[in-house]
Amino acid sequence: MLTTYMDESYNHRTMCVGGWLFHENGWPSLEKDWQARISYENRISQKKGLKKVLSRYKAADCASLVDEFEGWGVPRQIRLVKRLIEILAKHRPAAFVFGATRKELIETFPDVNDKNWKHCSYYMCMFVSLAEICE
Repeated sequence: MLTTYMDESYNHRTMCVGGWLFHENGWPSLEKDWQARISYENRISQKKGLKKVLSRYKAADCASLVDEFEGWGVPRQIRLVKRLIEILAKHRPAAFVFGATRKELIETFPDVNDKNWKHCSYYMCMFVSLAEICE
């Protein structure tokens, strides 16, 4: 059985849906390695006297060094991301992402407008993602 973890991201002009697809038997090993790295980072934070611990990796917060990444420096941030990429490379789940822009949707589909473009683009991106997974 294959399992996928998916998420969406959007701003005022673009929507995308992406995720990871992997055999269900592979996830526990990947998650164990991932959590081991998060736990390691929490031990470093504790030694440095940082008050916040990582509950999970959130790319936007890591890139901005905010919330749970407050007090980190750029070199540490880069090391973490490199280590997480190494974990993904070791386990090799399949990555996918599909996106749509507000402008192109409105130009292409007559029923799409400024009020419903997010809903329509989410539906379309999710549909294409699921269709490709089935393929």
